[in-house]
Amino acid sequence: MTRRRMALLLTALVAASGVLPLVLLAVFGLQILRNRGERASQEALHAIAAQAAGRIATYIAQQREMLRAIGTSVADEPDAARRLADVSLDAPSLGKLRLVSAETLPRDLSRMLDQAQIAAALRGKEVASETYIAELSPAMDVCVPSGKAARAVCATLDLLELQRQVQRIRVGEHGYALAFDRRGRLIAAGSGAMRAAVLSGEPVAESAIASAVLNGARAPERLRSSEGREVLAGWASLPDLGWSVAVEQPVEEALRAARAALKFLGSGAALILLISIAIGSAFARRMLTALELEERFRTAGRIAAGVTHDLGHRLTILQQIEQLAAMNDADYLPRIRESLAAEVGTLRRFVADFSDLTREAKPADFL
Repeated sequence: MTRRRMALLLTALVAASGVLPLVLLAVFGLQILRNRGERASQEALHAIAAQAAGRIATYIAQQREMLRAIGTSVADEPDAARRLADVSLDAPSLGKLRLVSAETLPRDLSRMLDQAQIAAALRGKEVASETYIAELSPAMDVCVPSGKAARAVCATLDLLELQRQVQRIRVGEHGYALAFDRRGRLIAAGSGAMRAAVLSGEPVAESAIASAVLNGARAPERLRSSEGREVLAGWASLPDLGWSVAVEQPVEEALRAARAALKFLGSGAALILLISIAIGSAFARRMLTALELEERFRTAGRIAAGVTHDLGHRLTILQQIEQLAAMNDADYLPRIRESLAAEVGTLRRFVADFSDLTREAKPADFL
């Protein structure tokens, strides 16, 4: 096994035992950050929806207050009908102003208010009809007490200004607001593609949700809009009117900043991981090189000690043979010859063993 492969294996081991848990922790952290980013976007949409609902409620309340003031001002006037006609010029959002009493002919009554509501208005109660389309604009009929018994002032409230207010509510580049009545009918839309549904009265994808919100149901915070796009939605209701408001923003736009941050952090984490692995691999190779050198020195020392011991023993035997040869005694020649042959054989084995040490080892040799 080469040093490089050992270094890579050692680095992988360190990464698996130390770096990998950190990577998993970073992944979970990024997921938490993503969820919190989406939650923050949804909370912002809910806050904008609540503000939009407040603006719509204020606008309707102002129109009713204006109608109450008109009714009080003309209640005792003998030419009340003419005065109401003149007021229409100063308050264009209030159309078809008229005094209603028990003697009012049915044809002069509001066509969107039933008999029970007319009777309630004559008893001094404020009543309002459902929204409908009048002259290519959403409208609703409203009756308020006129200040005199058994008389009420009624008008058709033009909701065109409401449409303008809803149109001005923008969230980012493509976010918009929608307003629904109690039946789930779209009465104002900030999205150009959905304004046709305001005039046609056709239900949109959010209509069923709008009706459910008024009944206390929890609205989904992520849905597919009528335009076919996945959006985040914030909802608010107007209990007094029975209306609901939705503020929608495409998911890709709402989470753009969070996704950019996630991408940046993910790229940074991956880069740091690669740098850590590269540095760890370099240090591992240096450490393995140092360990290999130290092991080589130790091995060489052990080999040298063994060789010194064995050759010292052989040298002693050769010195003894030399002493026998120096005696020039023919009787010692066979012994000298045998001893020399034995020592030569031993030295040959030494040479063969050293030759094996210089040969490259193969894995099969250890099996």
